[in-house]
Amino acid sequence: MRGPEFADLSAFEAVATHRSFARAAQELRTTAPVLSVTVRRLETRLGVRLLNRTTRSVSPTEAGLHLLQRLRPALRELDAAVLVVEDFRDRPVGTVKINSAHSAAVSLIAPVLGEFFDRHPEVKVELSVNSSTVDLAGGGYDLGVRLGERLEKDMVALRLGGRRQVYVVASPKYLRTRGTPQTPFELKHHRCIGTRRPDGIATRWEFERRGKNVSLPVDGTLVVDNLAVQLRAAQDGAGLAYTIDDSVEPLLVKGKLVRVLETWSPRFDGFYLTYPSRRQLTGAVRSFIDFMTRR
Repeated sequence: MRGPEFADLSAFEAVATHRSFARAAQELRTTAPVLSVTVRRLETRLGVRLLNRTTRSVSPTEAGLHLLQRLRPALRELDAAVLVVEDFRDRPVGTVKINSAHSAAVSLIAPVLGEFFDRHPEVKVELSVNSSTVDLAGGGYDLGVRLGERLEKDMVALRLGGRRQVYVVASPKYLRTRGTPQTPFELKHHRCIGTRRPDGIATRWEFERRGKNVSLPVDGTLVVDNLAVQLRAAQDGAGLAYTIDDSVEPLLVKGKLVRVLETWSPRFDGFYLTYPSRRQLTGAVRSFIDFMTRR
């Protein structure tokens, strides 16, 4: 149904119900002459007269009564559907679909979801966690959580948390056996646990000290695509691991891993909550954005 047809049918329903152009015009906040023209246009399109008009009264014809009986429930259903949609817009209700980097999901999102659900019991969250940069709109996501260096164009970006830092770690056993690297250039003499980008290229290990930047491609003796596997392998002596995920901190405290090259480990902009700048936000999505950015 096109817009003008819907408006014409709504006008007819109001006039036929009130049996008065004046009262229908008052309800629809228009004028009686405008409604008269609108109903005549509908009659012309349908090729049948819908209203009997006299100087004193207006009443539906037989065809008009048949149309009115079917039209009333349909219009009520449409009104109800619009109210439901407006409820999604105005009230925190519905589902928020989020695509997040693993580190942000573990350290920033998962720990606060309980509090969020307590505040917004009618909101559900679908959280997809991966290391690749996904097209949010194409993937049907409302929000993304990205590192500052991976932000896409035409996206609103809101800072989450503080700056991040690089960790290069290994097990005490590995360091006793193989020694501790003092500079990134010594990594070529060590076993490294590498990772790959979604395009198959080995992830580079980035270092910085006193304004000097070093970027090394590391295609290690072991290559993984999962942080938990990477850290487990490092604990078991498989080699050195490079990560920006601060979930490694408890392993350092317990002595299961040891941090190396700390003076070469840069700090950098952390994560951002992102969404397309032209997207209309539901009440549920707005509630999640407000909750995360006000912490």
